[in-house]
Amino acid sequence: MRRSSTSSLLFQTLPSAVQVLSHFRLESDESGTPSDDPQRYMRVWELLRRGVCTALEVAETWDVVAREERGQLRHRAMVASRLSAG
Repeated sequence: MRRSSTSSLLFQTLPSAVQVLSHFRLESDESGTPSDDPQRYMRVWELLRRGVCTALEVAETWDVVAREERGQLRHRAMVASRLSAG
C-alpha cells in the first residue's frame, strides 16, 4: 500500500529530488523509525545531485529501507522481551 501511495505522490506532483528526500525525512521523523540518518540522507542527496538515480528510485529505496528498519526494531523488541521473560 505504501509503495503505491509513494508512486502516486511522485507522479501527481513531480516533485524535485529535494522535495522527495524532505518528504521521506519528515515521514521518518513522525513515525519514529531511524530512517533520518544524516549520513544516509547526504549520500542519497549526492547520488541525486550527480544524476546517478532518479527521485522515484530514491523514494522506493527509502521505503524499502524504512520497512527493513521497522522489521529489525520489531525483532530486537521480541528478542529483548524473550530474554527478560526467560
